[in-house]
Amino acid sequence: LSQPEYQCQLVMIYTGEVGNGGHSQFFDNRGFTSIDDHVAALEATSLHSLAQTLREAVKMQTDLERLNYLDKQVWAQNLEVDHALQVFLRHHAKHVLRPERA
Repeated sequence: LSQPEYQCQLVMIYTGEVGNGGHSQFFDNRGFTSIDDHVAALEATSLHSLAQTLREAVKMQTDLERLNYLDKQVWAQNLEVDHALQVFLRHHAKHVLRPERA
């Protein structure tokens, strides 16, 4: 994947996992080794509030009540995510959906 494709993939993984089962599911399935990459992808795609939400979730990972609140913050931004990814992909059109090298 190109860097922009990878960043979009990370955003979709984060929002998909949290949308499906909350931050608890995201952490259970993905662990903590790629958190910095996920935060960077959220920042790169102009989803700054979601990047901050993920940073907070990492700090509060054992506080299920707080995680539930953060889950709701992510869910409320669903349409914003779609729009941000569209803008990001258009901006990086030369680097996405390119044929694989032989």
